[in-house]
Amino acid sequence: MTAHSNLLAGIAALRTALDVPAVFASNDVGNFLRRGLTVSAFNLLETFVADRTVELIQYANRGTSQFLDLPDKLQKRALTHPLQVARTRMGFGDYDLPELRKVSLELGSSLATVGHGLNLSPWTWLWAGSNMSAEDYMTALRLFHVNPPGDNAKRLAERINVLPKQTSNPSFTLKEDLNELVQMRHQCAHVATSSVTSLWLRAVPSRVLRYAATYEILASFGAFHIHIGEPDYLADEKWLVDSRIAVRFIRQRKADVAEYAEGKTRAARVQKDNDAEALYASACSKKVPLEVVVRQDETLAVLDWAIPTVP
Repeated sequence: MTAHSNLLAGIAALRTALDVPAVFASNDVGNFLRRGLTVSAFNLLETFVADRTVELIQYANRGTSQFLDLPDKLQKRALTHPLQVARTRMGFGDYDLPELRKVSLELGSSLATVGHGLNLSPWTWLWAGSNMSAEDYMTALRLFHVNPPGDNAKRLAERINVLPKQTSNPSFTLKEDLNELVQMRHQCAHVATSSVTSLWLRAVPSRVLRYAATYEILASFGAFHIHIGEPDYLADEKWLVDSRIAVRFIRQRKADVAEYAEGKTRAARVQKDNDAEALYASACSKKVPLEVVVRQDETLAVLDWAIPTVP
């Protein structure tokens, strides 16, 4: 399974777990289960960001860009940060010899191509600590030329409907919201007496989906432009703004399934036999540059998304 499919399976499992009565019991068992689910839910997001970044950087490396084509800031990060990550992670546990050889080979291969070719280490984008912070998430997006990352991610999240428009709270920021999730995960992992309310936990799957979807979409288009060696993108650290991204929706309706371009009220196509999979696959097959295809249910909740031009 890919990072994307693993994420969707994990979110589905999390939502099923939240329907277990014991999770919401007002006793020690309920408290214990809610703490555990909070940690596991954050781990789901963290693992997805790490695994999808690995996939995307492997894809970027197979393109036409050379190391010296990259902006100076990214070159410097690629030369120094993976070594910091490796040093820190070596201290987390007792790695056996095969694992050490694998890490050494990957880092060596990455550093050996700095004068030619491209073999970036995914660790260039990832965090050195044991867990991802809100700032780590934003830094990864910046390295994909999403600047400012929080504003662009928020607008994209609203556009694809994984974040309600904050009309009642215009000061809402994704970084502060993600940081709250990070802090709650930390408390639940390290403080046995920490308390998680049922209401708070009910919102966690949607929050995981929000950060996973926006990260994958933005990071995928960043990796795509590294892959094709787009000069304008490589020269501009603020190139990837959400307004460059087009959105196409595959929307379940009561009697059928319809395809909509963003902002349009009239369907571009309708699948009368109610075969949402067929219409979704057809929309993805077009591979329109800088377009994301989002699949929704009747309530407009996001079920899946795809970036057809990026594997």
